[in-house]
Amino acid sequence: MTEHLGPVSIAEKCFALAELRRRAAEKSRDVSLALQAAIDPLLPPERRGETLSRKALWVVASTPGVSSVLVGMRRREYVADATAVMSWPSLADPAAVYRAVRERPLPA
Repeated sequence: MTEHLGPVSIAEKCFALAELRRRAAEKSRDVSLALQAAIDPLLPPERRGETLSRKALWVVASTPGVSSVLVGMRRREYVADATAVMSWPSLADPAAVYRAVRERPLPA
């Protein structure tokens, strides 16, 4: 049975929403850090400082049998970012990255 607490003010709703956003951002950061910790040792040192999205795009584009990768093109920056990655030489062993991600426990 749910207990009714009376009307909730706009300020309380805004506070709750801000807290939910904070928690979601924290969880997203933790997952990103865990993924990077799993895959960075498998990447050349010069690529380890790249964003996670660029690393992911590179791994997928380097996968044998993949002839195209669909990415969001909502902004010009997305297109420029993806185009730059396409000029990188293929990753030698993308399957190792897939294994590392699959075997790494991610934060819940």
